[in-house]
Amino acid sequence: MKSVAQALDVNAVQSKIHSLEQKTNSLTINQNARGQDFLALYNMTRVIDNNVNQMGKQLTTQILRQNATTVTHFNDFINRFHDIETKQNASSAEFVSKISSLDGKVANNSKKVAITACRGSSKSFPDAVVRFSTVRSEIGINNIATFKSSGKFVCEIPGLYYISAHIRTNSGSNGIYVRKNSNYIAYSEADAVSSYSSNQYPL
Repeated sequence: MKSVAQALDVNAVQSKIHSLEQKTNSLTINQNARGQDFLALYNMTRVIDNNVNQMGKQLTTQILRQNATTVTHFNDFINRFHDIETKQNASSAEFVSKISSLDGKVANNSKKVAITACRGSSKSFPDAVVRFSTVRSEIGINNIATFKSSGKFVCEIPGLYYISAHIRTNSGSNGIYVRKNSNYIAYSEADAVSSYSSNQYPL
């Protein structure tokens, strides 16, 4: 009986050992499976990390390109704005200059210029230039002395001038010429003795 009991105990122990071995193998298999899962998860994590890094680089590149494009467009806008501003300033300056010139012309046109002069009788002119030494009246003329001494009237203010000359002579075949800048612009001649020569010239 004792031998049978010992045999049963040995079988029970062997059965437990076998059961433990099966559980150990099962745990080992589970552990290996978990290790494979962990490795797969690790690899997946690395792939995701690489994808994230790649996406980050692409996003950074895209942002840099967009920033460069934005800066280029902004600089182009600033340059165009400066060009428009420069043209407007030039146009304004030209407009102001034209207004000033027009104001000057209007001011000159509003100025009055007039002179009345004569010459005594018994006077000859060897150089054929009549000098009116006696000035009866004058308006807006600064250099009367030159007119008296040279016989030349200088238009100090631009505009339309009306000239009228009246000369009496006691000898025939005499006349008067009016010249502008050495060019003859009018002529009047007396054919008879003690005749009267007159002419009027708008300039």
